[in-house]
Amino acid sequence: MAAGTKTSLPGTVEAAAVPVVAAWTGREVASLRLAYRMSKREFAERLGMTHRVVALWENQERPISPVGQQALDTMLDRADRQTVARFLLATGQAGCPCRIGHHRLPGEHT
Repeated sequence: MAAGTKTSLPGTVEAAAVPVVAAWTGREVASLRLAYRMSKREFAERLGMTHRVVALWENQERPISPVGQQALDTMLDRADRQTVARFLLATGQAGCPCRIGHHRLPGEHT
C-alpha cells in the first residue's frame, strides 16, 4: 500500500467535509441524533429544545422552525468526523460527492 493511502472497512465511510442540509426533515433530525448516539431527551437538551419537540420533528408532526433549523445546522457543523460519517451512513449519503438536501430519494442525484 502506498504511503498516505487510506483504507476503509466495509460499511464505513470517510467524512471529508461537513455536509450541508438544505432543509431539515424528521429523517435528518433522527439521523443526526442517532449519529451522536443520544436519546431524544439528551439531543433536545443540547439543541435547547424540549424532547417533545424533537419527537414531533422526527415523526414529521411539526415543521422545523428557522430557529430549530439553525440549531441543527450548528450541531452538524460541530460534529466530529465519526459523527459526520455515521450521519452520512444513516441518511444514505455515504460515498456521495454531493451535498445533502438535493436528493429526492437516498442515492438519487438531481
